Amino acid sequence: MFSVNELKIKQQKAIAAAKSILETAEKENRSMSAEENVAFDAAYADADKVSGQIEKVEKVVGIETRSNAARLPNVEEVDTRNTPVWATAEYRSINEKYLRYGKNALNDAEFRALSTGSGTAGGYMVAQEFDNQIREKLVQFNPLRGLCNVIQTTGDRNIPIETNIGDAQFIGETTDIPHADDTGYVNDPTVSRAVLKAYAMKKLVLASRELVQDNIVDMGAYLARNLGKAFGNREYKASMVGVGTTEPTGIVSAADSNHTVTAASATAFTSDEFLDLIDTLPTQYQPGSILVLNQLTRKAIRKMKDGDGRYLWTDGLAGQPNSVLGYPVFTCSYMATPASAAKVIAFFNPQHVTIADRGVREIQTLVETYAETGQIGYLAWQRFDVAVTDADAIAVLTMHS
Repeated sequence: MFSVNELKIKQQKAIAAAKSILETAEKENRSMSAEENVAFDAAYADADKVSGQIEKVEKVVGIETRSNAARLPNVEEVDTRNTPVWATAEYRSINEKYLRYGKNALNDAEFRALSTGSGTAGGYMVAQEFDNQIREKLVQFNPLRGLCNVIQTTGDRNIPIETNIGDAQFIGETTDIPHADDTGYVNDPTVSRAVLKAYAMKKLVLASRELVQDNIVDMGAYLARNLGKAFGNREYKASMVGVGTTEPTGIVSAADSNHTVTAASATAFTSDEFLDLIDTLPTQYQPGSILVLNQLTRKAIRKMKDGDGRYLWTDGLAGQPNSVLGYPVFTCSYMATPASAAKVIAFFNPQHVTIADRGVREIQTLVETYAETGQIGYLAWQRFDVAVTDADAIAVLTMHS
């Protein structure tokens, strides 16, 4: 049995052979010939084969180091008949090859397989593992994804919103239930709707050709870090302060004026005004609510004390968020700084906010476009929307105008 190191050397030689064939064609500014395609595919297949052998050897070595009493669990076969194409191992392998070398490096069968995952924006759906890596980064840079309701949509989704649930009333057993009367009693709820759409975000990532074609580098993880950060930051901004039309309507923009506290000053607010903000949110929405503000506003609150001289702010421990009066605090650099008429703090219950992802993220590899600079471009698309499903669950602190 070959050692792991021997197999890795063999794998590197196969990759180098494939790389040499591709670079020769690129230097001569032409597509690979039929013979070169065959040789390239063979070298790439050898590398994949050796990769499987390495995995097996490492598994055997790991098993041998365990206690003799240890037993492997039975492995059940997985039914993949209903598995989406972008979630299969075959698609993942082809998608990775596409990311490194572009469409011209794919044979006809691989291109057909990749085309089954073609998206509506002209790119190709990313493999599920890659998409999961992006999602992890999205939550890191847009914490609302871990707090709000997140759904997957294939088209515009109507979400019913009860703006007035109606009042209950004591009536006799044989008395008809009234719909409305002159006392203001209303039995019928008022229902409107929020429409979750699909606002497109795009991000271009450039990587050096050497980095891309270095098989040691995990391109999926590299792109996921860049795309997750860019998309996550833009999502967070739109979710909080988006103004609609070409982007989602954010939480601050959707706030009801009935739950707004206006500071006496245009440049600063007091601890009493902050406490008024907390009490402005109806009691039934307060459990589970959070505070979102920017760094300068956070700095002001950290210095606030109650009537007994105790700080309102509590530092989070063991990975928990900081809090004020028990409510978690999240910093968003896109929230306004205290200034005339600025909305500086949002206090809301995230369970009354819905985030919608439309379809699967797509990516397009641009090999030739940036060839002169020795780079490969990756153009990615994501479609997203956010909607407040109950405006009563939001309170905002606004500076004096």
